[in-house]
Amino acid sequence: MRAAGIRSNLDRWRLITLGLTVGGALVATLASQLPSGANDVLSVARVLSLVSAASMAAASWTARTMLDPMREKQWIRARALAERAKSESYRYATHSAPYDGPDGAKKLFARIDALTSEGQDVPPCDLTDEEASRNKPASTLSVEDYAVIRVEQEITGFFEPNAAANERHGILCTRAVQTLSLLSALLAVIGASMRGMNGEAWVAVLSTVSASIGSYAMAKRYQRLAATYRLAAERLRRRKAEWEFAKTSDGDPAADESFVSDAENILNGENQTWATDFLTQATATPKPVATGDTV
Repeated sequence: MRAAGIRSNLDRWRLITLGLTVGGALVATLASQLPSGANDVLSVARVLSLVSAASMAAASWTARTMLDPMREKQWIRARALAERAKSESYRYATHSAPYDGPDGAKKLFARIDALTSEGQDVPPCDLTDEEASRNKPASTLSVEDYAVIRVEQEITGFFEPNAAANERHGILCTRAVQTLSLLSALLAVIGASMRGMNGEAWVAVLSTVSASIGSYAMAKRYQRLAATYRLAAERLRRRKAEWEFAKTSDGDPAADESFVSDAENILNGENQTWATDFLTQATATPKPVATGDTV
C-alpha cells in the first residue's frame, strides 16, 4: 500500500510537470507571435507571456521538489521490500523451505523483522486490517492452490496486463514524438519556402514538446518494463507446466517443493531486476525549456 501510494503520487506529478512544460512552451511561442503595445500592460501578448513564465516556473519547481530522486527511491524500496515479504509469506503458507520444519513460524518472524529493519528509511503508512491482509495467503496453502492463487494470478492478473499496458503507452509516446517531429520538419520546409512566414518559433516549440514527451516516456520505462513483465510471465507459465507434467507423469513428491521454490525465485529475480534497473538508471524528468521571445 505504501509503495502504491508513492507511485501514484509520482505518476501524478510527472503528468503535471509534463503538462506545465508543454503548456508553458506553447503559450510562450503564441505570445511571441502577437503584437504587444509598449504601454499596455494588459495586452494579450503580455498576459500570455506572464502565464508562460508562471507555468515554466511551476514545472521547474515540481521537477526539483515533487520528483526528487529520493521519492522514487522510497517507492522502489517500499515495493521491493513488500514483494520480498509476500514471497516469504507464500513459502511459509506452503510449508516450503526454509519453513518446512517445526520452527517455521519462528523463522518467518525473524525474516520479517530483518525486512522491517531494512525498510527503516521508508516512510511509515497506517493501514486498516483489511488493507494489511490484502493479497496475503492463508496460514496453510496447498501447492495446487498456490499454483492458482499465486502463480496464475501473477501471470494473468499482473505481468501480462501490465506488459500490455506498458506496450500501449510506449507506442503512444513513440507515435506522438514521431508525429511532432514530422510536423516540425514540415514547418521548417514551409517556412524556408514562403517569405514572411515566421515558423522558426513553432519549429522550436514542437521540438520542445517532442523532447518532453520522450523524457516522460523514458522516466516511465515503458518498453523496459513491458519486456521484463513478458519474460517473467513466460518463465512462470513454463515452470507451472513443468510442475503439472511432473505431477501427472511420475508423481515425484519433491516436485511440489521445487515448484514453489522455483516460482518464488523467478518472482524475486524479476523484483530484483526491476529494482536494480530503476535505482541504477537516472530517472529522466521533463524539464521546462523556454521557447519564443520574451514579450
